[in-house]
Amino acid sequence: MRSTLDEVLAILGDLEAFVYSIDKVNVLLASHADPDVRRHLNIRRRLDGAAFIVALYSAFEKFVEELGWAFAELEASVTSYTDLHEGLRYKHLKQSAELLARGRLGEGRRYAGLTEASVVANLHLCLSGQSPYRLNRDAVVYHEHNFRASVVQSAFSSLGIEKINESVRCIDALVNWYSAMQGVTPGDPVPLTTIDVRLEDLVEYRNQVAHAGSGSGSLLGPDDMRELLAFMKSYCISLHTVVVGEYLNRRYVKKSGASVNLGDILEGPFRKSGDAVVVAKPGCRVSVEQPIFGVRDGRVDRWGQVKGIQVDGQDLHSVEVDSTAKSVGLRVDFRVTKGTQLYLLHGRDAVVWP
Repeated sequence: MRSTLDEVLAILGDLEAFVYSIDKVNVLLASHADPDVRRHLNIRRRLDGAAFIVALYSAFEKFVEELGWAFAELEASVTSYTDLHEGLRYKHLKQSAELLARGRLGEGRRYAGLTEASVVANLHLCLSGQSPYRLNRDAVVYHEHNFRASVVQSAFSSLGIEKINESVRCIDALVNWYSAMQGVTPGDPVPLTTIDVRLEDLVEYRNQVAHAGSGSGSLLGPDDMRELLAFMKSYCISLHTVVVGEYLNRRYVKKSGASVNLGDILEGPFRKSGDAVVVAKPGCRVSVEQPIFGVRDGRVDRWGQVKGIQVDGQDLHSVEVDSTAKSVGLRVDFRVTKGTQLYLLHGRDAVVWP
C-alpha cells in the first residue's frame, strides 16, 4: 500500500514545482518585448489553471482507487471469499455482472487487456470457494460519481471501513494542516465540513474545466493552487494512514496471538515529542527496531519501530523473556497519546515496514 502513497506524493511534488514556476514565468512574459507574447499571457494563465486541476484530480482519483484495491487484494490474500466483508462481496458480484453486461471489455484505456473470459474465470473461483482466488479489480474500484467526500466514504465503506472521514479528521497530517491554516496549536479533529467543502471545490473545479474548457482555469491563481495542494497532500496521507491502520487492526489486533498487547501505559508519555513511555515487561522478547503500533479508541493510528529501551535507567538493546524487570521504558518513533495501547509484532510486515 505504501507505493500508492509514494506515487501520489510524487505527483503532488511535481505540481508544487509547477505552481512555483508559474509566477516566475508570468513575470518574464509580462515584461517580454514582443507585445504578442504579453497578450497571450492570460491564455497561458487559463491553461495553467486547467492543466493543474486536471492533473490534481486525476492523481487523487487514481490514488483512491489504487488504495482501495490494495486493501481489498490484501484482504483476499488471507481471507476466504465467503468471509470477506459483505459489502465487498456484494459490490464485487454486482459490478462483475455489470462489466459483462456493458460489454466493450478490452476497449479503451480503462478496460484494455480485460476480457470476458478473465472476469468470468475470476468470478467462478470466488463463488465456488476455491483458493487462491482473485477479485476483479475493475469491479472493486468501480464508482459512478466524482470523488466528493460522500463518494470517498462510500468507496471505503464497501471494503468494511465505515465513515472513513470520521477517522481521517483525527489523523496528525490533516490536523496539522488545519492548525497551520488556522494559525492555532494542533488539537481537536478537523471539522467534517472542511473536508466536504475542500473535496467539493476540487470536483467543481474539475467539472468546470471538463465542461467549460480552459476558460475556467483562471478561477485558480498560484496561491489558490498551493492551498489546495496542501490540503490534498495532508488528506491523502491521512487516508493512507487510516487504511493501513485498518489493515493492522484486522491482521494483528483482532487475530489472537498475531501481536503482543503491552497493556496500559504505566508512566508517560515523556519528552516533548511524546515518544517515550513505561509499560509492564512484556511476555515476549522486545528489542530495538522491533515493529510496534498504537491503538486508541479501537483504531490503529500510529506505527513505527522501537528506537530505545531502558530498564532501571540503563540503556539496553533488548529485554529477554526471562528478565526479572517489572517494567520497561520504551522510546518509539511516533507520538504516543494518553489512552493509547501499544502492540508489538514478532516480525516485520513488509506491507507496512519495507
